[in-house]
Amino acid sequence: QLEGIRGVTLALPTHNLIGEFVKRAEAADKAKLLIGDGLSFMPFDFNNIVVSPEAPKFETEAILKHIDNLRYAGLHTAVLSYIGDIAKGNNKIATEEDKEAALDYINKFKAYMTADKHSTFITTHRNIMYSKKEIDVLIIDEDFMNELLPVKSFKLSDLQKFYNKLSDTSKIKVNIENVIAYFTNQVRGAYTKMTVIEVDMKSLQKELLKMVETNENLSIQGTVLEFLSSAFCFQRDSNDGDTINFLSKLSLPKARKILIMSAT
Repeated sequence: QLEGIRGVTLALPTHNLIGEFVKRAEAADKAKLLIGDGLSFMPFDFNNIVVSPEAPKFETEAILKHIDNLRYAGLHTAVLSYIGDIAKGNNKIATEEDKEAALDYINKFKAYMTADKHSTFITTHRNIMYSKKEIDVLIIDEDFMNELLPVKSFKLSDLQKFYNKLSDTSKIKVNIENVIAYFTNQVRGAYTKMTVIEVDMKSLQKELLKMVETNENLSIQGTVLEFLSSAFCFQRDSNDGDTINFLSKLSLPKARKILIMSAT
């Protein structure tokens, strides 16, 4: 029974499902739901419900591509900063429509982040993994294990290409060289805890951001950050010797209570 609960964060799989949830809530016509500047309704006895905004849909193709490249490189904080620059009018290629879309998103994002902690928050599985909000009760709808423990692969040869693009003065060049040497000498099929790897993550992010801004080859950037920042374990493929299958371990935000609702 969810009626009357306050200070709840509800995480749904996607923004599309959030939209469907809101649509059904509007049809129920029972309680006020706050979404940005508009009021709708949902079938729970909740007040002051705040929904995390979906990424803005810009009309300038170059802006969309740049944001996609930042996300591909794993630079999610840089995406918010880039959208903020558009909202401030600091992006020369942005149209007025782009600026309005960015400003609307930033305002809604700030409203979500600064809303009273006793409000009810609705967001996505992915967003909840990176949430820095104080959470009392977290309700997760449907299976979210693919977001919590994503399994991906990375090629050692791509890491070598990334290393080759680093300048001699790069703070992480020695780090990356050590990583390449470690996995080159690793027994195929063996597991490795990434606690044995030391990489300056802030410097790594700066290098990736530099590559995105100079339109470097993105095919060698995609999982570099995920691969090197994961603290769990990895397995070098026993067949081709080049592919490293790795399991990232993300974390749920701290909450007093966590409820997972799934049929699987």
